[in-house]
Amino acid sequence: MGCVQSRATVEQARELEDLTSPSSPVRAPSRPPSSTSLREGDTYRTLGMLKIGGYDADQIAAAGPIPVPYLDAAARAQYEVFVSQGMLCQKDGSGALQPMDTQGQTYMYVMDGRGTLYAGDDMDLQHHSSFLSGAPVAAAGAIRVASGQLNYLTDQSGHYAPSTDHTAQVLQKLRSLGVDLSQVQTDYRGMSRQQWAARGTTFDRYYPVEGVRTKPY
Repeated sequence: MGCVQSRATVEQARELEDLTSPSSPVRAPSRPPSSTSLREGDTYRTLGMLKIGGYDADQIAAAGPIPVPYLDAAARAQYEVFVSQGMLCQKDGSGALQPMDTQGQTYMYVMDGRGTLYAGDDMDLQHHSSFLSGAPVAAAGAIRVASGQLNYLTDQSGHYAPSTDHTAQVLQKLRSLGVDLSQVQTDYRGMSRQQWAARGTTFDRYYPVEGVRTKPY
């Protein structure tokens, strides 16, 4: 069974599903994300890069011999992930959808505020910031896919360090598109926004429009 591009699938991408359902195979976020992170035109709440571990590192690299590649829209489209018949797919050179297969390796992924997912080998992209040219993300981490079937997902991103609430958004999106998550192994290194708040920890995060903002997660 191969990937089939469907208009219905695109429309389903706009729909949200309740993560607190008892039938959900993945852990739900501890509380709803703050409305202050929901930007105009977005469906999902986003967070900016860490200033020190992300933005500053990219700026230093930009002045060196190997700058972090920031993708424009055309280059970014090559890494877009689609869901067809429950499988994760990407377009080949002819534009046809083919089932993803990371060959036992993990690929970096990000999801933007509108729910578009991108994934690729870190040997090509270096950092999560490459996908959206340093813009805020709704989720970031690593995935492993075999013949279109997602089997592993993490929240590991040194540039964004997302909360588990943000990672829950990509699982929510995938489930809404018909991806079976019952056999997906998740590896969370971050904490929920509520847990971060309880610790009193703050993070300086970079936003292209607002600049640096201090956030509790």
